[in-house]
Formats: sequence, C-alpha cells, structure tokens
Amino acid sequence: MDFNTKNKNLQPIGNENLKECLNKPTEKKLLMSDFIGFMEDKNLKLDRLKECGNFIKFQSSEDKTKFILAGGNFCNNRFCPFCSWLKAKRTAFELLELIKVVEYTEKLAFIFITLTVPNVPKESLREEIENFNISFNRLWKTKEFKAFNKGFIRKLEITYNEERNDYHPHFHLVVAVNKSYFKSRNYMSKRRLLELWQRATRNPAITQVDIKPCRMNTIKQVMELATYSAKQGDLYSSKEVFDGFYEGLYRKKLLVYNGIFKEYKKKIDTGEVDPAQVIELNQLLEEATKEFYLQWEKDNYLIADERDVPEEQRKKFYNLEIDMD
Repeated sequence: MDFNTKNKNLQPIGNENLKECLNKPTEKKLLMSDFIGFMEDKNLKLDRLKECGNFIKFQSSEDKTKFILAGGNFCNNRFCPFCSWLKAKRTAFELLELIKVVEYTEKLAFIFITLTVPNVPKESLREEIENFNISFNRLWKTKEFKAFNKGFIRKLEITYNEERNDYHPHFHLVVAVNKSYFKSRNYMSKRRLLELWQRATRNPAITQVDIKPCRMNTIKQVMELATYSAKQGDLYSSKEVFDGFYEGLYRKKLLVYNGIFKEYKKKIDTGEVDPAQVIELNQLLEEATKEFYLQWEKDNYLIADERDVPEEQRKKFYNLEIDMD
C-alpha cells in the first residue's frame, strides 16, 4: 500500500490491543497543530510537518496481541512531538541492545552519573550548552576519570522551571567499568566527583552531582538515556518556552558514544555483532507476521488495510512495553 495514497475504504479498529497501541500515536498527532504553529517563523516548509503521521504501519505477532510501529510518513524533525516520541522509543531498544551486548561480551559493570550546572535564562541556554560540553571534556580527560572509564553513553537533557522561567541543562551518563571497580583504588566517591566537576566547570558554586552503580536489566532502566532531551509537557507549553528549547538545542548533539560503547555500536550497525546472540535479548524477540496500515482521519486513526507479511520479509521485534509520556 502506498502511504501517499488515501484509502477511501477506511474501517474502525476492532482489535483492542491495537487500539491501546494507538493511544500514544494519537496523543502525539493531536499535538501537531501546536507544534506547527510554533514552527511558522522558523523559515521551514511546513508541508512535511503537516503530513507527519497521517499514515502509519504497525506489525504484529501471529496472535495479534503484540504490536510495533514499523513505518509511516514522518517529518523526522527533532522537535516534532510524533517523531521525537518515536525516536526515543527506537533509541531505548538500541541502547538496551548495546548495553546488554557490552555486558555479555566484555563482562563489564556500569555506573550511572548525573552532572548539572546552574539554571540559565533562555538567552544564555545555547552558550551554556557549549560551555557544558567543554567542561565535560575537561572532566573525562582527567587522570582519575580515565582510570575507571571503559566507555560511556552521554545524554544531554534540558528541563524548564516555570516559576523561575529558566532552563536547567544536565548530562546523564552510563559508564562501563571493570567489575572490580567498586573495590578498587579507582573507585570515585560522589564528593570527589563533585570536586572534579567544580574544577572542570570553573564553578565552585555547583553543589549537586550523582554517581551510583546501576544494572541495566530492563527497558525502564535505559529510559533516562533514551527519553526526550526536553519533556514534551515543557516543550509545547508556550511559544516562548518552545523557542528557548529550539534555539538552545538546534543542531546540538544530544547522544554521544565513547570507548567500548562506540566500538560495539559500530559492530552492531555493520552486522558484525548480532544482539540476538545475547540470550536475555533473544528470549524477548517476537516475529512479525501481520501488517496493519492506518490513516489519520478526523482526529482518529482508522484501518486502511491489513495484510500477512511474506515469510522472507518478516522482521523480529522486542516483546516489550515502553511507557513514555
């Protein structure tokens, strides 16, 4: 079925599991009018944004109980409510694969680090993000950080403080370490991390960092890395707030891979390493045998077509629920 061709024989959705899967796409699609209004002064063609999510495709297991959003017409704008939600879900699965492959293959443990800087007004956010990146480079190049770091995944996140009308940039990191790290002389306390971070930022007034062990066993535990760089409740709250996020995050790199994670991401992307070799991941795989094409019509999705997936085209997907706002 051609996504660009409207189907006149639309039918209500009868499958309750599919209906439930459509709750989030419907919610995100309904946010599109606000998003498009906020983008009108951004010197962009809006046609692609207006069409985003009008046609989507789900694939399902044989019994039609498990579904995955497998395609559609998307604008791929990082500020789009539909596409940012979809990318966050996709990133969550990719990160789960990557982390479990590294854990299984290299026999490493993980720590979770949060680094913050003071809130800044809208006008200073972009410059602060640039300074934030410079500060982090100073930190991870220190002898003490290098001593335990086997590689990290770093995510930039921004939150908005409505009462103060300012923005709070911070980094979340998963760092791979040797299993002996927690009893070694390379172990880093929260107090020492704070001292190093104050030095790296040239700001002794910073009072908050966090460092703790973590086990990335489930999709929920990678959510802090995979979720939006800006919470959608903040991002679309007003034109002024949206512009602050847009100007601060435009063309900024949000997710960074280093060391062992960068190495294995490349191996997975090129097919040199198959995540399904990890037993824990293989047990979660489900084969798609059905396909459902849906069309947006009058604030709702309707079935445009339903098909069997030919055996040679069947894809495997993870049988996991991801609860993302």
